[in-house]
Amino acid sequence: MKPRFFLAAGVWMLALLHPAWAQDQAERVHFFIVSDTLDGASKSLGLDLDSKNMVEIIRKGLTDRGLKEFSKDQSQGQFSIDLLEGQAASEQRIFASLRNLKCKPGVDTIVFYYTGHGGFYIDRGHRLNLHNYLNQGGGRVGRYAAEVDRSDLLAAMAKHNPRAIICLTDCCAATGTSDMPEETVRFRETDFSNMPNLPAGKNGDILFDLFFRTKGIVNMTAARTGTLASGERAKGGSFFTIALAKIMKADPKAFDKNQNQFAEWEEVFPALQKITEKESWRPMLDRGGKAITDAGVRVGTCHSPEFFMLGKPARTEKGVVEKDWRREPPLPVVEDELKASDKVISLRKDHRAYSKEYPIQLVAKHPYIFALHSAHFDCFLYLKDATGKIIASDDDYGGTTRSRLAFTAPVAGTYTVGVTSFVSEETGKFTLSSHKASYFGTLTPEDPEDRYRKKSYVHVYPVHLKSGRSYTFTLESMDNNLDAFLRVEDRFGNTLALNDDEDKSTRFNSIISFRPNFSETYFLIATTMIPRQTGPYALFVHD
Repeated sequence: MKPRFFLAAGVWMLALLHPAWAQDQAERVHFFIVSDTLDGASKSLGLDLDSKNMVEIIRKGLTDRGLKEFSKDQSQGQFSIDLLEGQAASEQRIFASLRNLKCKPGVDTIVFYYTGHGGFYIDRGHRLNLHNYLNQGGGRVGRYAAEVDRSDLLAAMAKHNPRAIICLTDCCAATGTSDMPEETVRFRETDFSNMPNLPAGKNGDILFDLFFRTKGIVNMTAARTGTLASGERAKGGSFFTIALAKIMKADPKAFDKNQNQFAEWEEVFPALQKITEKESWRPMLDRGGKAITDAGVRVGTCHSPEFFMLGKPARTEKGVVEKDWRREPPLPVVEDELKASDKVISLRKDHRAYSKEYPIQLVAKHPYIFALHSAHFDCFLYLKDATGKIIASDDDYGGTTRSRLAFTAPVAGTYTVGVTSFVSEETGKFTLSSHKASYFGTLTPEDPEDRYRKKSYVHVYPVHLKSGRSYTFTLESMDNNLDAFLRVEDRFGNTLALNDDEDKSTRFNSIISFRPNFSETYFLIATTMIPRQTGPYALFVHD
């Protein structure tokens, strides 16, 4: 009974010394600090300095506050620090450590910090790229990069049902392709004249606020999706971590905008963002090595952190299941052939072409997409109403010889989809497909703004997807006024896939092919590439 009595007395005394301890906070916080020190560039980037700084700041700050690090048998203490570097910084070791963690559900908090390489994959999301070694028979047999899926990482932490999950990664989020809409952030040197004032804190107060008092999901990374992160040993390490270290030494009162007596991640993030941008800013040089200026002020590039969630609970919406988004059996795909014996149609003077027509029942006010493809003729697609009048048509879609027609029926009834050739008397096989929108709406200034596409309005659709199946999502503007931008996110806010334009021609619809890792709810984010755009759109979901 004695150990139990002294432990209880110790916690009671701690509550007297630190009133915040008696309030709502985690009982224990488990820190995992992972540094990819085996990478060849780790020394020049200062990755070892990053992990050292994080461990020292956390340990000193929380100890100064009177909190104890775990004992070896983990029977006592309020925080633990697991440092994984070198050979230990491996995919297997990370997930094994999380699996074996002794975490009290709903009471403890898990913190994961990573410094190293990373990237964003258009169809797989953000991944941490660990450079470690395979070992066989005690010998080194080859170097490889082990990819840790960000979504898998947070899912592994979530299995413990902790009070809070905090994931902080200092790594790149670039793709290495030209498919991303993002560019390196550019600032004039004078843009950093008004930096946040951060007076020094004491006794680890802000560490206690950010790690012990936080609830929900905190999920952020050093560079916006599609961009590079950076660091420099001579400057003290990776720039995001340098900024984070400054935050973790500051007085929490400097951030307490809502005056609830503690600093929250949502309040801290703007300063973290600004400091990272300042630390990573480097002047742009012309080909002669001379600084580029704007009105006499140097212009430079930097990287800016991105958050996915800042202290919000994991999304728990029930996703619409497949039978609901389909609502009806899919419209048939027609594979047919234009022949010289078919009906003749004239679209313009001196035009004589063969055509085939197909009746179709359309629902009023519901968007549809009709697509025509042929390897044998220059496609022309048209739509007739009940009177036989052509009310919509398309010749070359996006600079191709295909045709694609977005249409919303004004009234319900029987319409006619017509197939012909733009060039007179061409013949050949073709494929005609028709798709009914799974979701549709209109973006307006009353809608919320997207967290990623700044100042763009957004609608969110939860859908339940099955692991191992392949899905296609297409976002279409229904009046050609929207430059569509589509993302897929998970319950932790991670971006798993995104697309701006179907291709780099004039096709501004967004299309994503996606294969989920888990059978669960995912979130389709319908927004625009260009800020403040409004108008109707349709979202098509099929597998």
